[in-house]
Order: sequence, then C-alpha cells, then structure tokens
Amino acid sequence: MATLEPQELDFAETAPFIAEGLHVVEGTPAEVWAVLLDYPAWPRWFNGVKVCEPTSEPATGVGSTRTVGLQGGTRVTERFIAWEDEQLWAFTGLTAPGLLSALVERVTLRPVDPGRTEVTYRMAARWRGPFALLGKGLRGSVEKNLAASLRNIDAEVAARR
Repeated sequence: MATLEPQELDFAETAPFIAEGLHVVEGTPAEVWAVLLDYPAWPRWFNGVKVCEPTSEPATGVGSTRTVGLQGGTRVTERFIAWEDEQLWAFTGLTAPGLLSALVERVTLRPVDPGRTEVTYRMAARWRGPFALLGKGLRGSVEKNLAASLRNIDAEVAARR
C-alpha cells in the first residue's frame, strides 16, 4: 500500500479522473443513510467490497476513519472530510494500492419524492504516473460498478423495513 496525498472535498470536482454512478433508491434519505452508515453491511451491497470497518471513535462524522478491504486483498484507509446527515458524506484516501496518488469519494442524497431518494456516488482520483492511461480505460467499468452497487441498496433498504 502507498500513502496518498490527502485531499479536500473540491477534489471531487477537479480530479483528473472522475467516475460517477447514480440511482434512485426506493427509500427515504433516512433509510438510505442508515445503509451507508452500516459499515459491516457494505459487502452485501457494494460490489467488490469484502470488509468495511470503522477505525475511529466516533465511527461517523468529519475526521472519522475506516478501512475497506476489496476483493483481491487490497485495502484502503479513509478519513471523512465532509458530513451532512442524510445528505452528503465524503472521504479522502489515506493509503491505497500504488496505482493511486490521491482519492476522494463523495455520496450525495437528494429526495425525489416521498419514499424515493436519488443517490450519486462519485469517485475522484489521481493515478500515479503511467497508471493515468490505465485509469482512463477503467472509467466505464468503475461507473458500471458504482451504478450496480447503488441499485443493490434497494434490496438492503427493503430488508430493513
């Protein structure tokens, strides 16, 4: 694992690599938020995540940290940089595989109508040196994975009712 350059929230708008998934979930912002904050449940709905665990007390809010284990044995450590209950959270990567030099992931929730919430998940990154070309080729598959993972939140919300 490599140490990443911590970033602020604006990196989600300015990064050289941006991939985004969007889905309207059959659930309220509170129901979707509960799924997002249930870190141990992430492997059930986020494709490629094997484990997600808090590493700070408190486990939520700006400054809190967590570790995410991905398929293939890769681990990413993260620190939250933005947090508005039932609306927004974002983290910056602290360590990750050597392909990346910087990472911010941001989730926004927007009520569409009573009982439905638009969820947008954005991954913003800077690839290290020659991996920048690889990153451009991965945008489509990253966006597919994000969208598919967000669709899985519907089942997770339904199971909690």
